[in-house]
Amino acid sequence: MTGEDGKSRLSSCLIALGIVYGDIGTSPLYAFRAAIEACSQTPTEQECFGVLSLIIWALILTVSIKYISFVLKADNQGEGGILALLTSAIPWQSHLSFRQGGAPLLIGLFGATLLYGDGIITPAISFLSSVEGIEIITNSLAAYVIPITIIIVIALFMVQHKGTEYIGKYFGPIMLVWFTTIGALGLIQILKFPQILLAINPYYAFHLLLKNTSVSFAILGAVFLAVTGGEALYADMGHVGRSPIQSAWMFCVFPCLVLNYAGQAALVSMDPREIANPFYHMAPDFALIPLVILATGATIIASQALISGVFSLTQQACNMGLLPRIHFVQTSASGVGQVYLPTINYFLLVMIIAVVLGFKTSDALAGAYGTAVSLTMLATTILLYYTMRNKWKWNPLLVLGISGIFIVIDIIFSASCLGKAIDGGWVSLVISALIFYIMYVWNKGSRVIFKHLDALTVPVEYFTLTMDSLHRVEGTSIFLSRQTTGIPSTLLTHTAHNRVLHRNVIILNIISERSPRILAKDRLSVTELAEGLWRVQARYGFMQAPNVPVIMASLEKLGLPCNTDKIRYYMGHERIVGTDSQKSLQGFERMLFTFLSNNAARPSDYFKIPDEKIVEIGLRVDV
Repeated sequence: MTGEDGKSRLSSCLIALGIVYGDIGTSPLYAFRAAIEACSQTPTEQECFGVLSLIIWALILTVSIKYISFVLKADNQGEGGILALLTSAIPWQSHLSFRQGGAPLLIGLFGATLLYGDGIITPAISFLSSVEGIEIITNSLAAYVIPITIIIVIALFMVQHKGTEYIGKYFGPIMLVWFTTIGALGLIQILKFPQILLAINPYYAFHLLLKNTSVSFAILGAVFLAVTGGEALYADMGHVGRSPIQSAWMFCVFPCLVLNYAGQAALVSMDPREIANPFYHMAPDFALIPLVILATGATIIASQALISGVFSLTQQACNMGLLPRIHFVQTSASGVGQVYLPTINYFLLVMIIAVVLGFKTSDALAGAYGTAVSLTMLATTILLYYTMRNKWKWNPLLVLGISGIFIVIDIIFSASCLGKAIDGGWVSLVISALIFYIMYVWNKGSRVIFKHLDALTVPVEYFTLTMDSLHRVEGTSIFLSRQTTGIPSTLLTHTAHNRVLHRNVIILNIISERSPRILAKDRLSVTELAEGLWRVQARYGFMQAPNVPVIMASLEKLGLPCNTDKIRYYMGHERIVGTDSQKSLQGFERMLFTFLSNNAARPSDYFKIPDEKIVEIGLRVDV
């Protein structure tokens, strides 16, 4: 490896620390404490050994083996995340119904919607747990924990419009300092009580669960908090790459996490009274304030990764036709996936503040945390099974063996976390269920509209016979259409009413593909249907944002008459109505779809078309 290669690799690992590992890296703030408290308020040495053993093996089995060794291999052209995995697991196509997609589609989409619940609970518990460190400095500051937390949350969301590239400039170095610090704090305690390292033996984990059968599920539910954030390894792979994620985990994150958890276990083993807050009690008094500040910075980074993930997931879902168009802003010229969605931003802000005010402490939130993540991990494992079987064509027995082990582990963790649903886990589940239902209604209503518009098209041959009778004017008209064959209803309506047509007409289809990205050289296909009439199909990946002016510039280079000064864009404006004879959508479904359709982002904003160049053609659609 040359010096430049080595420097580049180290730089990539540093970026991985900042983007990928913020969530799992801040779990020591609350995970060990929650797990040991699930055993007893006055834990014994054996219970500390058992909890530490469970955490270590949870990290090994779930992160090191499942995600690092297997899930990261299931990339879709370098992209990760559950939607990318979904498009690899099943033959995805636009307007695919939930019934046609079957169990993999339902599981994948519900797993994706769980990210919204995770994106609300994670910032709340992370900020609360870090700010609670000021209570150790002096009890008089306890009343300020919630106000300070809310101020930090508001400040973070107020700068989201600047983009991840601006916010995350120092993420990597901060997280390197964070992991080095928590590893060193743990090592100091281990040197005082070195026998704690015997907890690597899984005997202690099994002994703890068998001895405490009445609370074993509660213990496992708390232990799972140590691996939350593991799903980010896969979700953020497209930003960093597989190799840096693997290297950063094996050589930095995993060792430092184990050292810190072992240090907390050693501290509580020596003095059970330290159970109140073992993470901060490992630090000397003079280091408390700097540690609270560093922890707050680390939790901001952890939260930012999830916020950006929700933005990216929403854009993907819109591009795949699973959600109505939502206004977004591209925040980076180089980072395609870096987007800001104002509507989602303020939705998350309000919900996080509500959760902080509702639960008040990180201990209370520990009951709500983990439910969404555990189910997301289970959904990922199921989709991994379909990928290994259908895409990789592995031996069926090998597929069953590997996926079976992971599914058993995920089911155990999911069941233990679902036991906490009544304590607050219902929050993330309700949010996920509502978004899943919105996806279902939007998908169903969109297919109704697509079929309706499809029925209104006419063959190209029929339309070309009537073109000679139309008055032609100079210029170019662009008709945006979902129909990839025939003449769309917008063009037919325009000519029927106006009896006039521009000299050049382009029917533009914008198609979302199952791949995350389509190269610019492969994006456009042009078909001449008749003299002065073309069909252009512009293909985009589900991670890409369509941009019509850029398409026009590319077509002009290909020789089509696309001078932007003389172009007019025509698009349909569907008016959604319900009739007694039409039973496609009923009752609340019809009301919800109509509301979503009426409040979706304007096509002009979504496709970056100047308002003054748009002509909308009304069309009644019965749903």
